[in-house]
Amino acid sequence: MRSRPHVQARRTALKLSRRLMLGELAHQNPYCQARISNVCTGVAQDGHELLRRSAGGRIDDSVNVLLVCRP
Repeated sequence: MRSRPHVQARRTALKLSRRLMLGELAHQNPYCQARISNVCTGVAQDGHELLRRSAGGRIDDSVNVLLVCRP
């Protein structure tokens, strides 16, 4: 398969933007936002996109991300 450096560079920049955004959100509110009783551990560890990319959501949009824990 042929390498596409321009696509890889855009994806790398998007991942960095997401990582920084998740860190900022976790700093503001470090707790799980799902709040599922008897499942949630309390501390958020992952970001879950509410609207998939295929449906027009962005992975680096803070409005589209819900911080969740790992039960």
